[in-house]
Amino acid sequence: MTLEQLEQKLDESMQSYVENVVHRIYALHRLDEKEQKHHFASELDNISSQVYYTFVEFQDEIIKYLKENEGGK
Repeated sequence: MTLEQLEQKLDESMQSYVENVVHRIYALHRLDEKEQKHHFASELDNISSQVYYTFVEFQDEIIKYLKENEGGK
């Protein structure tokens, strides 16, 4: 994997995260006030989980890149 490929994978992961969060916020916004209150905590949990998994994916890709390029020094 090249540095450019790593950068592209990280960009794709971030874009996916942003799209997911925006979708969740818009979906929550479309609900009436009572439904918003009911779903708000679970949506925050979902967004928090998405943040975690995005960073895990970043970490995995960076480690993969470093391992592949370790011998190139």
